[in-house]
Formats: sequence, structure tokens, C-alpha cells
Amino acid sequence: MAHVQWLKEDKHLSKLTVFFGGSIGADPYSLETWSGTGLFLLNAMDSAGILDRAVGIKVPPVRNSILLAKNLNRNRSVWRTNYYFDPAYRRALTRVAKRVSVTSPFLLQIGHMFSLPDAFPKKKCISYHDGNLPERLRGGFGFEGISRQRIDQALRYEEQAAGQMTAVFTFSEYLRQSFISDYHVPAERVFNVGGGINLTEFPTANPDKDYTAPRILFIGIEFARKGGPQLLQAFRIVRDALP
Repeated sequence: MAHVQWLKEDKHLSKLTVFFGGSIGADPYSLETWSGTGLFLLNAMDSAGILDRAVGIKVPPVRNSILLAKNLNRNRSVWRTNYYFDPAYRRALTRVAKRVSVTSPFLLQIGHMFSLPDAFPKKKCISYHDGNLPERLRGGFGFEGISRQRIDQALRYEEQAAGQMTAVFTFSEYLRQSFISDYHVPAERVFNVGGGINLTEFPTANPDKDYTAPRILFIGIEFARKGGPQLLQAFRIVRDALP
């Protein structure tokens, strides 16, 4: 993976500690965490000899229950989003990270849900992203019922966290430009490193496959959050034109 090579070539780098937590999941080696990408990232880093260890962090049960109650909403999607966007939740997760004993000079966090620079101000911290909130907002999906105040709180938190990073890694150049223009991270600290494929085996290609049939495959474990209901509505429109 591109980011592994970038790190391996850094003569000052020995090992990294990788942190997972928040909405992507907290079990680093679960295929349900970060849609399985985390497991393959860790395996690649381990093979490259740069992984110190992987850490999963969660807010303690009592504090977590208080935050859930604070953000209670009849709509589970709104409840979930308000909970994860709550600055108090993100600060609590950062405090949990701070209690982790680390010896590696570099720390890597997946996503925006906490701030390793706040937890370890003397360490070199990197964040790695497959998306960000400005891009989600431009897509327009999934924010029904979320107040502008709560969205702005999340934007401010993520911009501050990104701005404190030694480096920010992104899945694409499009996302890299968003961190530069939306979160004002200096361009020389944002790297488009791409992303790997979360598969170990690949099916044999069929050169005789017929691609003329109008079939579309949708893959999304969290059907509602991935826009499944809207996709079904769109399919009804498509089928009127292409029975």
C-alpha cells in the first residue's frame, strides 16, 4: 500500500501505534471495523515491519450511557449522528486514548472521532481518512434532523484535529483537496496515499461474461446509512425507462 511505502522510507521512523475507535469500530482486527479495511492495513504494515501494535478505544460504559442519554432521539439515525458528532463524546474518546501506553515515535489514528495530538502532544501523529464531513455535507444525505449547531461543532472539531496532525493521509486526491480547502491543512502535510482492497482471494476472470444485461450490484452492509432506501426509489424510476 502506498502509505506503507511512504512511512518505510522515512529514515526517522521505527514503528507506529495505530488507534481505532468511534463510528468505524474499536476492534482493530475485525472485518466489521472500517468495513474490513483496517485488518488489511494492519497486515500490510506488519509485513512492512512498521507496526508496533493496534489499539481499539471505547468510552467507558457509564460515561457512554450518559452521552447516549444526552443525545436521545426517537429516530435512531439522528440519535447515532448526534451522539458521534457530540464534542463531549470526542473529548471522552480522546481521554481514553491518552491513557494508552505508547512507545513508538509515530501514532496513526483512523478517522476524526478523537484527537491523538491532544492526547500525545509530544508525538508525531498522522490521521488516515476515506472521507470527511465537508464531503458528506456536499452529498446531502444522512443529515435530516441534525441541527446546524451540531454539524458546526463537528466541523470545528475535525478541522482543529486535522490542523494539529503531523500529516494527513487520504484515499484520493479529491479528498486531499477537501482537507486543504475546507479544513485549511497546509498542502505539504496532506498526502493522497490511496487505499488497498479488503480481499484476500480474487475470483477468476471470465472472458466470456455478458455485460449487456442491465444489472447493477450494490454492496452496503449498513443498508440505510449507505442510502439503500433511496437507491430502491431510484431503481423504480430506472425500471420505468429500462424494464
